[in-house]
Amino acid sequence: MAITEAAPGTEDLREKAENLCNRFPSVSAERVLQVLRDCGGHAGYAAQELRALSVDVIKSVDPEDSEHVATLLSNHMLFKQTCRAHYKQFDTNRNGTLEWEELLALINQLCSYMGIEPPGDKSLRSFFDASDVNHDGVLSEREFPRFFESFLRYAFFMQHRRLVGTWRYRIDPNDSSQSEFSILLGKDYRLHYRSTRGCPGTPKAQQGRQEIRGILELRDGCLQADLKVGQRDGEKHCPGGHESFFGIVKLRFAPSTTEKVIVNFKGDPQSGWGNDVTAKRRQSIEEERIARSGTPTVGDIIRCIAPNGVAYRRSPEFLERTDVLLAEGETVRILERHLDTHWVRTAGGWLPTVDQRGTKLFQGEEAKCYT
Repeated sequence: MAITEAAPGTEDLREKAENLCNRFPSVSAERVLQVLRDCGGHAGYAAQELRALSVDVIKSVDPEDSEHVATLLSNHMLFKQTCRAHYKQFDTNRNGTLEWEELLALINQLCSYMGIEPPGDKSLRSFFDASDVNHDGVLSEREFPRFFESFLRYAFFMQHRRLVGTWRYRIDPNDSSQSEFSILLGKDYRLHYRSTRGCPGTPKAQQGRQEIRGILELRDGCLQADLKVGQRDGEKHCPGGHESFFGIVKLRFAPSTTEKVIVNFKGDPQSGWGNDVTAKRRQSIEEERIARSGTPTVGDIIRCIAPNGVAYRRSPEFLERTDVLLAEGETVRILERHLDTHWVRTAGGWLPTVDQRGTKLFQGEEAKCYT
């Protein structure tokens, strides 16, 4: 599809618009151009807006991009070759290292191509610092693969972030009782499947005693996780306890919606899949966003209002509980927010501002001025 008009003298805008038209054929050329202008000519941001306008809401990502990222993460040789190619391409001054500005150029190009929002400066810095082993402020060819893997995991999450949340389903189609599972975001941008109430297609687990968990990866066009079952101690998983293989779960969005997912399960890797089960989002995406809108910002002071206090977490996950408790009435200052979630980092560690039922655990305090 050709673009018939563009900003005067802006060939770069015309080229970006034509590329976006090819990626989003269901959106008119005029609308593509307008969205691109509204996004300041940023193709990555424009692609996000155009996806929301597309009729096929299931494909919130280009399948080729998602499959490509998954393939890179699972194929060591291809990952190694891709790392080398990107490293040589963006080492523009040919000094054998990648400086910060060169890394930014690389990430911006990849995000624009994939149509995803670039990571924030803090996330990129954390990727960089974790990869810069000798702390010389640049990445060598040996250090770069770790940085690139961190970015790919971020890209994979951005392509599947609409799955994050709690999903409810009926255990038996003839029974009105419901169970649920959660898709959580790990600190390393992996998607984790968690449930203490069984799995769709299986009998209900012993609530509060067993936990089913696994990491979702893309296989055969669907997100799948090899599940393990282990014991829990209250809210905390017992990592040292015995874990056994439970089965394999796969899920995908139901047609024309991001509020329902189709889940299937098999207890034996060699057996066939069971019956499809439809799970519905506990809250709509809009409701979840509204619930998060009250999350305080970096620098704010918050006071714990939970009667039993709130345990610090090692990472932004409910299951990563520590033994350190913030008591009711105590205040902390927010140092970092985790994306657009309700998780905040303080000097003592990560804290959820709401519990798993959505109940608020903190309220804002006006910062006092000291002279």
